[in-house]
Formats: sequence, structure tokens, C-alpha cells
Amino acid sequence: PGEREAAEAQMLAAVRQEYRDEPMLQEAGVGRDFFVSGVADVRNDAAPFNPNLVILALFGAVSLTVGTIGLFSAALLEVLERTFEIGLKRALGAGRGAVVREFALEAAGLALAGATLGAGAAAGLSALLADDAFFYGLPFAWSWEAAAVVVLASALLGGVVGFIPAFGATRRAPVEALRGPLGSV
Repeated sequence: PGEREAAEAQMLAAVRQEYRDEPMLQEAGVGRDFFVSGVADVRNDAAPFNPNLVILALFGAVSLTVGTIGLFSAALLEVLERTFEIGLKRALGAGRGAVVREFALEAAGLALAGATLGAGAAAGLSALLADDAFFYGLPFAWSWEAAAVVVLASALLGGVVGFIPAFGATRRAPVEALRGPLGSV
């Protein structure tokens, strides 16, 4: 064998000698005691708990919650302002489902646009801030897959948030809706 193979065999024998009494290695069997893959796998497996990722996840959850509350407020206000329009549509024969679908799609579109702009801004900022010193020396990476999941989840959440006030508004009789959001005063 060449020098490299001899060195690898010597290192393997030394590691086996050092860890021969480990119970997990004894159960693995001969030749199946351990393996080393790429350096990145070793680094990922040995990485300590990262509180920065927890903080970022909490920040994302709070942002999503605040955005959802804001979107719900906007959808509720839109439904209240367009109560006459809802009553007119219902009086002219539009079904409850069609009206609810319209408001849900509008809210989902608004959430989709906002999340897409936010993901674009995050991608731009990550390109500026992605040096090795960011996040206490941990490398910063942008994931397009994660951004797509967040954008789609935001659109879905926007549709649900738009559905709730529209469904409540369509439960009223068309005549009551034609009187306005607060009825006749």
C-alpha cells in the first residue's frame, strides 16, 4: 500500500485502540465501529446549542403574530367599510361563499405581497450582513426554501384571517347589510 493508505490504517488502529472499551463501539461489531464523513458533518454534529437561532425564531414568531393581528384589523375594517357592498351583492344573488372567497383572496393577496416584499428585504439585508463576524462568528446563510415556506404560510394565514370577518358579515341578512355596518340609527 501507498503512504497515504498506511497512514490511514495506522490512524484507524490508534483510534480503535484508544476507544476499544466504549460500550457503543463494542455493540457495533468489527469494522463498523465508527466512521468520519466530511468536515462539515463533524462540525454540525458537534455544534453546541445556539441561542441566537432561538432568539431569531422567537423574533420571527412575534413578527408573524403582530403581522397577523394587523392583517386581521385591516380585513375587519375593510369588511365594515364595505358592508353596503356586501349587502348589495347578496341582494343581487351572490352567494355567501362567493363573498367570503373574495375577501379571503384579497387578504391572502395582501399577505402574499407583504411577505414577498419582506423576504426580498431580508435577502438584501442578509447579503449585506453575511460576514463571518455576524451572529458571534457563526456563518449566516440565506435559505430560499425557508423563505418560500414563510411566504406561502403567510398567504395561507392571510386567507384565514380574511375569511373570519367576511364570514361574519355574510351571516347578516342582505337588508340589514344595506342599512350599513351599524344598522339604522
